[in-house]
Amino acid sequence: HAFNELVSFGAAWAQLLNYVITIAISAFFVPHYLSIFWDPLRQNPWDVVVAALVIVALVGLNIVGVREAARLNIGLAVLDFATQALLVILGFALIFSPGILVENVDFGVAPTWENFLLAIPVGMIAYTGIETISNLSEEARDPSRDIPRSIAMVAVAVYAIFFTLPMIALSAMPVTEGPDGFATPLGEPPERGGYANDPVLGLVDNLGLDGALLHSLE
Repeated sequence: HAFNELVSFGAAWAQLLNYVITIAISAFFVPHYLSIFWDPLRQNPWDVVVAALVIVALVGLNIVGVREAARLNIGLAVLDFATQALLVILGFALIFSPGILVENVDFGVAPTWENFLLAIPVGMIAYTGIETISNLSEEARDPSRDIPRSIAMVAVAVYAIFFTLPMIALSAMPVTEGPDGFATPLGEPPERGGYANDPVLGLVDNLGLDGALLHSLE
């Protein structure tokens, strides 16, 4: 009620773009992580086809019922958080190196100021969607208590993971100087031996693990 229709339209349009970007990015990376089971999923056209199928499947699930969709979302979120938390714990125990981490950063050189400024909005994508918890207020038993508490818990979990996981990743795959300048395997395409399509899988492969634990994490 504080602003006019034009401002409310702009806010709603920005929120819609937020949803579209989040859905597109999330769905696009699903086939890349599943490529460990079928290699063609790493590249076109199968990564796009499977990403589209994932979106269609999730839309269908939401049409069937909110309860079923909520259960799936909660299960996937718990599994995802547990996996990333395990990677952080293993990383700090096995490979974390404060010295290597500091040597990775030389502002203006690695990264360049242009890349650093570009990385800020890209990094903020990790925090999109936290505010959508407010949409569940109609299903909460005590919205005034449950919704703020849920947002706080999710925010802490997301901040903790995305603050520590990059530290582990850069310790495992530090920035090195090559013929094209400074780079890390995290940002290199698969044809150059990098993990731009599946950075978490790259971290798993470079933790120094082997055997059943490595295959389970992959």
